[in-house]
Amino acid sequence: MQAYDLFKQTYINPQRREFANLFASFGDLYLDWQKFDLALEYHRKALQCVISEFNPSDLLQNPDPSHFYAETSIIDVLNGKAGVLIQYYEQNPELAYLETALDCYELIYEVEEQLRRSYHYESSKLFNIETSRIRSEEAIDLALQLYELTGQEKFSRKAFEFAERSKSILLLEAFQKADATAIAGIPQNLIEEERAMQEEIAFAEKELFNAKAKAETSELIIKDLDDQLLSLRQKYTDWIQAIETRYPQYYNLKYNFNTASIAEVQRILQQENRAMIEYFVGDSSIYTFVISADRFEVLQQPKDFPLTEWVINLRNDIEKFQFSGPDRDVLCTNYTEKAISLYGKLMAPLEAFNLPKKLTIIPGGVLGYLPFDALLTSAPNKTCTFQHYPYLVRKHSLSFGYSATLQYALSQNKINSNRIFAGFAPEFQGLGGFDALNFNIEGLESIKPIVKGDLFLGSEATLENFKEYVSQYGIIQLATHAEANTSTGDFSFIVFADGKGGYDSLFVKDLYLLDLMAEMVVLSACETAVGKLHKGEGIISLARGFLQSGAQSVVTTLWSIN
Repeated sequence: MQAYDLFKQTYINPQRREFANLFASFGDLYLDWQKFDLALEYHRKALQCVISEFNPSDLLQNPDPSHFYAETSIIDVLNGKAGVLIQYYEQNPELAYLETALDCYELIYEVEEQLRRSYHYESSKLFNIETSRIRSEEAIDLALQLYELTGQEKFSRKAFEFAERSKSILLLEAFQKADATAIAGIPQNLIEEERAMQEEIAFAEKELFNAKAKAETSELIIKDLDDQLLSLRQKYTDWIQAIETRYPQYYNLKYNFNTASIAEVQRILQQENRAMIEYFVGDSSIYTFVISADRFEVLQQPKDFPLTEWVINLRNDIEKFQFSGPDRDVLCTNYTEKAISLYGKLMAPLEAFNLPKKLTIIPGGVLGYLPFDALLTSAPNKTCTFQHYPYLVRKHSLSFGYSATLQYALSQNKINSNRIFAGFAPEFQGLGGFDALNFNIEGLESIKPIVKGDLFLGSEATLENFKEYVSQYGIIQLATHAEANTSTGDFSFIVFADGKGGYDSLFVKDLYLLDLMAEMVVLSACETAVGKLHKGEGIISLARGFLQSGAQSVVTTLWSIN
């Protein structure tokens, strides 16, 4: 109350976020005291402070989303109101409370979209998506609770929508942007101007990244590089805002997209007799959505086992096995146990749905690092006789995606009739910091007579040639070195020759600036699917970078290979 008095003295206009946050705090306090109507009353007052048009006739009424704008207080208050209603239901089980709470989560998504539109830096958007993901679990859980209570399928479908809204949003935005640029008729000179600014920013980011990696770099130099980068980013932000104002159709097309419906996903699955399995890994539950041509199922199971530990240990056991130092019998036993256990938790419960041979898996969270193919459908007859193991890949043909909506978007692309092959393979003899590769050039030479096309080998496998010619080819293979960066995914890189006896690096950040027309990119290099895991967006890796630059599909690797 003292704070409220101070605010009234300080601010003339009560239509401010400060009042909204204060009233929301009152609401939280009344919720602690189980005074639900008063809690809802103060959340109503809070919403009225930040949405002047909101004049509800009762406490359950929610605002009209057409009055929303990029304001975090709206999200906080709606989230608080949902929490009140969920607890109110426990005391007084009226479905209207849960349905209104679910509507609150729907509306939060609308505000989050507005916020993402106001951000022009990927780091800000990633933070927005990660905080959103926590609410996604609450929303999925609530939707499934309503499905259980009512039997109405609209609520299980709503749970799927919430799962999709937390997956690979920035990747989808990149696809939207490409379409928006073409449809809205953005002039070529402006497209080139934007690319030049993006390249300038990417170069400045790499300079700063490299400077920070060197112990001898002074704080003064780092600050100067930081300031330069900030100035370039601000210049780009101002430019983008001007373009979006000048070309409103571009703005609308770039940001206005919907998640794929169950029916849309089922149509693309029917064409290939394929099923899709999508995981959402929450803090307390794992939600699995199974979609095939003629059915849709949802499973919720408690995360009562150390999922992250199991996945990481299984990966490590497989990777260490190729080296002579570790005890291979121990590694084999550990891998076998984990591969059986993970299959039992993640896949075995789904076999009751009569899954077809072909599966597309949309992993969630740490599952992006899991080699599903290597899971074991049962205990082997004899341990460590790997050629006889009952791997999951013997039962199902597996492919992977970032989200169902992205898979649907890719399916709508015109089929690329370009089957011309290009292979790039620099020569590595153990110099320049990279180990020798004995068979990368030989491997591509053995492919050429079969597929026909062009090879860029040794000193010809340059980054310059890749950038200049890559858009002419429909199938591209890179047989080279790569390095994953698990702390800053945008700085994972793949290696090219520089044409002078040395090497060049193509970073994930650089890939965003390319326009690929390839139907398939094959990355014959180490750990091209590994990078920084961002909850919600997924793993920022070379594989993702090639998809974002326009590749229709990517054959990729989880491993560092000797």
